[in-house]
Amino acid sequence: MHRLLEEIWDRGVVTNSGPIQAKFEESLRPAIGGETQLFLANGYSALRIMLAALGTQGQVIVSSFTHPATVQAVLASGLEPVAVDIDPHDLNISVEAVAAAITSETIAILATHVFGNPSDVDELSRLADAHSLLLLFDAAAAVGVMYRGRPIGEYGNASAFSFHATKVLSAVEGGAVVFNDMETAAKARSLANFGIAEGGPLLAGMNAKGNEITAAIGLTSLPLLADEIEARTRLRQQYSAHLDSLESMSVIPIRIRSVYNHSTFAVRARTVDGRHLAEPLQGYLRARGIESRRYFSGRYSNPLLNDRDHPHATQASEDVICLPLWGSMSARDVGEVCRTISDFLSEASLR
Repeated sequence: MHRLLEEIWDRGVVTNSGPIQAKFEESLRPAIGGETQLFLANGYSALRIMLAALGTQGQVIVSSFTHPATVQAVLASGLEPVAVDIDPHDLNISVEAVAAAITSETIAILATHVFGNPSDVDELSRLADAHSLLLLFDAAAAVGVMYRGRPIGEYGNASAFSFHATKVLSAVEGGAVVFNDMETAAKARSLANFGIAEGGPLLAGMNAKGNEITAAIGLTSLPLLADEIEARTRLRQQYSAHLDSLESMSVIPIRIRSVYNHSTFAVRARTVDGRHLAEPLQGYLRARGIESRRYFSGRYSNPLLNDRDHPHATQASEDVICLPLWGSMSARDVGEVCRTISDFLSEASLR
């Protein structure tokens, strides 16, 4: 990292698609796929540029169980988000719900790979092709994920990724959008720099550029990605071994034929009679110095979530909790989290 910073200072190029950014983009190909990769300021910028580059207007079908940024990007692009329910099995967008929501105004499906776990790209692709729709993916948490032996960004028309500090591959802040056609990718690069182009700026442009310093951090982190995923894989196995025997805890399954990056360890916490445990469990863990997250609930909830229209997403927002997980976490740490969960269930007489 020190060497890269010296190169940046000596060269005097810190932004506007410098050589470090170009090297990072090229190096990203095995981890995210796509015909071309564009490094941007953050994951939200990646979503915005992905949508702007397509240059169409109408309705975009989105999941009701996703980060608010997904919906915000659609609205900010002058498009109309249409939220649909999820598959309760893996929390990803329901193909059946998508099919039912398609109208003459629909121009695209924007499916989130929830927690980096691949959505049903095969069926979504068939559905998009049948209706001549664009197929886009919010792949914010899916860096390093493979499906059927291919990087997840090779599916659909385009995918947006994040390199936020909480992600498996971090550039502190940063994002990337990948396209599977070069013409749209070239337009996206222009749009990310205020739309500056021959003949005058494109009005959909914005300042979404990455910079050389965050690109250098990402480039330095990239060789560590495989080891990070391998470590998280072992930790997930340890978590599962502890929690599988607890009736009130169920681990969210990974899509078959995929290589998961274990960006998040998500579980459902509820009793057999439907009592939601995520909120009290989170409080119990916090009181004992253990941090957790409840995605996508409360301050992280989708603003379009409707309890009546999206019952499975509503259920997930009430009982999904994400437990601590990072590569250097020890087996002892995992055991301590699981023992604390067992204590919580015992005290509530729910074990």
